[in-house]
Amino acid sequence: MHLVLAHCGGTLPALASRLQTLGFEAWVANPNEITREEMQTVSRKLLLDTAAVCPHALALEMTTHHQIVYGSACGVACSTKETMNANIQALLSCRGLSAEQNQEIGRHALTLFPTAAARLKSGSRALRETQ
Repeated sequence: MHLVLAHCGGTLPALASRLQTLGFEAWVANPNEITREEMQTVSRKLLLDTAAVCPHALALEMTTHHQIVYGSACGVACSTKETMNANIQALLSCRGLSAEQNQEIGRHALTLFPTAAARLKSGSRALRETQ
């Protein structure tokens, strides 16, 4: 099972940084004795989507492009064709990512959700057959 945090985790990247900085002070309760390294390892495993966050909030300090999944917020009332296209263009022009990394981000969802990938593949095959 995979959990993808919307909008690149929202405030999580900022909070993760704060926790990793202040969370190990003597005055902070840490009953499970979690280490800074364990916290970093866990945060790097979270899956984050790109919906309406590019390029400013990609959280590349918290995680790597391997954990970022393309997201468009498609179907949400506040999303339009223009805003979704703007998000794609912002992702493609993000200075922190290579062209290969951008392509990988675009394919992550197909790996995580194979049923959706199969529907897309069969839909595009049906579309080609009707043309």
